[in-house]
Amino acid sequence: MRRGVILIASLAAALNGCALHSVWVKDGASPEDLQMDAGQCRARSYSMPSPMGNGYPLAMVYNACMQGKGWHQEQQTE
Repeated sequence: MRRGVILIASLAAALNGCALHSVWVKDGASPEDLQMDAGQCRARSYSMPSPMGNGYPLAMVYNACMQGKGWHQEQQTE
């Protein structure tokens, strides 16, 4: 029983360490470029009227703006 608990705890810790998250990537861009473009896209997404309230459309506008500036999302492990 104890061995099973240790195995499950070890497996959970290993999986937690391999969590994926999305990052915005653009060839030749600096972190400052990302901050500037993300800020502009964030402002654009908040300025758009939304027929469904805020939230879902904001993410769509933000993502479309970032892609329009040449950025794409990649999955990265922590």
